[in-house]
Amino acid sequence: MKTVWWAAAALMLAACGQGGGADKSDPYAGLDVAIENWRGAILKGEAACRQPDGPEGPACQRFEVACKVESPIEEGEHASGVSQKVLAAITWQARDPAMNELRPASATAVFSRSAEGWTRTPAEPVNLRTCAAA
Repeated sequence: MKTVWWAAAALMLAACGQGGGADKSDPYAGLDVAIENWRGAILKGEAACRQPDGPEGPACQRFEVACKVESPIEEGEHASGVSQKVLAAITWQARDPAMNELRPASATAVFSRSAEGWTRTPAEPVNLRTCAAA
């Protein structure tokens, strides 16, 4: 199942032209890796995801990047070396322990790129179709 997710994620990112290759001229180089790391952080950090596997499989599954949009860089951020900013939302199915069934879950984050690479900060929920403020 993990192989299928990684393959789907790679295809989705490639389709967006935001692959993580070594091309330094690509302003989004490495963003796909940062999003993969975010998925890992969700699996480790969300209580629902730390439950044992159930009859339907892992407690959290079917991760998908729901939306990704470029965000404006504020003057102070630009002065501190931020060269790109992207708002992204990810969705997944998480087992609800009370009902013992999978329920939709999501998270939103802002990824900022500087000379050190991509960093992630939590963001307010957004409309998952448009990435606009909810």
